[in-house]
Amino acid sequence: MAFEQQVHAADAEIAERLGHHDLAVANAKAQALANLQNVAAEAAQQLADKVAGLQVSLDSASDAVRRTMARG
Repeated sequence: MAFEQQVHAADAEIAERLGHHDLAVANAKAQALANLQNVAAEAAQQLADKVAGLQVSLDSASDAVRRTMARG
């Protein structure tokens, strides 16, 4: 019976650790996506200016990037 309790305790500890790691990975992915969206918005803003001579606000460029990324 003691062995089964040790196995159960080890399983619980592993599950807890995996849960923490899954959360850390999810947070890192979300931060990376946010950074990617920021870089893409800044690039879109600069391209609009250089290619078409349009002054696009960073908010407008960010909205356009978010819509585009949402479509896949």
